[in-house]
Amino acid sequence: GNSLNFDGVDDFVSVPHNANQLLTNGFTISAWIKPDTVGEIDGRIVDKSAGASAENGFKYVVLTNMANAQINSGTTRPSATNSVIFANGNWYHVVVTAAAGAPNATITQYVNGVQSGTPGISGTLSGITTTNVLCIGNRAGTTSCNTDRTFDGSIDEVIIFNRALTAGEVQALYEMDLS
Repeated sequence: GNSLNFDGVDDFVSVPHNANQLLTNGFTISAWIKPDTVGEIDGRIVDKSAGASAENGFKYVVLTNMANAQINSGTTRPSATNSVIFANGNWYHVVVTAAAGAPNATITQYVNGVQSGTPGISGTLSGITTTNVLCIGNRAGTTSCNTDRTFDGSIDEVIIFNRALTAGEVQALYEMDLS
């Protein structure tokens, strides 16, 4: 199809800030990815933050053979080791959900419709306050995306929901995309 291919050097898609991106009541990020390498340090799938550690926002990245999410400089929450293998030519449906709760959000990873890694606690959703742009394929900046955390590979069908999808909804989304 029509996926975007990111060169691992300086590509990105920039979405101007609006209040709907603050997602303080929970969220889900869904994307199809085909990573060629880890990219620049930790290639960004989606980033809406004010720094490399997701300050005042959130980031969803690829690390060595896994997807990883972080909210507001909190603990990172990876998918299972070797759940996303680089350079094998495979597409992966990666999803992270952040369910609102006190005092922190419960983060859950899914790969190809199945929970991956250990669900856990990370960062407060109320800390998502940045007015930086939302970036696909690189790190967010104030008025544009930076080019120091570039994704290397292809990204398709990025969807951001303003609530945490259930496991059944994630499975249905994966199956729908396969048909």
